Amino acid sequence: MRRPLLSALVLICSLPAVASDIVATRGGVELRTEVVERHLRQVPADVRPLLVETPERLETLIDSMLLEQQLYAESQRRGLAEREDIRKLIDATVREVLVRAVVDDTIAQLLVPDFQALARERYLTDPELGVVKAGKRVRHLLVSASAVDEGIARERASELLVRVKEGEDFADLVKRYSDDPSKEENDGVFLVQADSLLDPAFLTASLALEKVGDTTEPVKSQFGYHLIQLIEDVPAGRQPLAAVQNEIADQLRADWIKAERRKAIDAFREQPLEYNGDGISRLRQEFGKQ
Repeated sequence: MRRPLLSALVLICSLPAVASDIVATRGGVELRTEVVERHLRQVPADVRPLLVETPERLETLIDSMLLEQQLYAESQRRGLAEREDIRKLIDATVREVLVRAVVDDTIAQLLVPDFQALARERYLTDPELGVVKAGKRVRHLLVSASAVDEGIARERASELLVRVKEGEDFADLVKRYSDDPSKEENDGVFLVQADSLLDPAFLTASLALEKVGDTTEPVKSQFGYHLIQLIEDVPAGRQPLAAVQNEIADQLRADWIKAERRKAIDAFREQPLEYNGDGISRLRQEFGKQ
């Protein structure tokens, strides 16, 4: 059983062999304060205070980080990084990250179009654009479970739901606390339809909302925990520009990124290519049908 954090800290600090910059130890493995500080700095600023609000929450975070540290230390003790199969996995992962980084870095240097203006232009020139099936327009708030323990994420979502029930403006909470990066473009709002390609739990919870202003209990998805609020029931037909402009802009942005990625890759593929005939023949002979 874990000691309360304050007691653990007192115990740790009282041991002469343990340096003052070590926040916890277990199984001979140390977790340094600077590691926890570095992790907290990477957490969104609005989430950070919740992680250290009580000793118990901070203890949960430290326990999770120390467990990861223990497993990593054990992998080193066993020399797993030197095993050929694992070395190949590590090398392949590094290679994949760096290959992707080259393309992403190329795109980052480009002048990004005004997708909102392009969305308006597209809407005005294409009468079929914005025609939708019946659905529900919802706003959602995501509490990501990628940067914090899943239990902490759910607890934080529940706390935010209490604030919604107490009358706080949901749109304002989304703006301040949602971890969904797309909120900068769509304010957390999008149209959900029966055939939408969404997380099944998210889709079911959204379509079950009946009254405008109703908000779900925390809904777990692969991304974390969501609070979903019904804005309006949307009938079939062409939606006004204001209702679909962000969605059109998002699609234009995705299409642009996909096209630019292809251009970046093709720029390398179009460089002169020379085949070694002897090498190809040797490969065919060795691995062809016997």
